[in-house]
Amino acid sequence: MRHSYELGGAYYTSNLFLTQVAGFLIAKLFSEFGPTSIRDVIPLSWLYLFFACTLTVTVISFGSFMYLIDPKFRKTFYSFKTGFDHSKAYFLENEDDAHKVLILGYQQGQWTDIADEVQIYTHSK
Repeated sequence: MRHSYELGGAYYTSNLFLTQVAGFLIAKLFSEFGPTSIRDVIPLSWLYLFFACTLTVTVISFGSFMYLIDPKFRKTFYSFKTGFDHSKAYFLENEDDAHKVLILGYQQGQWTDIADEVQIYTHSK
């Protein structure tokens, strides 16, 4: 259930940053409960510095990516619309038969909610 097609772009983006922030919690837990032999070698400040660097690189990379991509696609990274919703809307909102028929090329699981409408459409043509 982690794929953006199932949960949408907002989940993908929040998950991207949540994993970065989780590193700080992991470092804190490691410093308290990790093996003593390793805790003495790796100070907590080094772990925090490492995770701060990875967070910085992630923010800069994601910000650069958002700046450089085509502006019409930016909303897909904070939208709650899933790929399943997109597939269904593509069929339901299109009047052109050449576009509507493309639903048959999608996995059937992506449009099971509208299977009756697809069946009626295909039988009418």
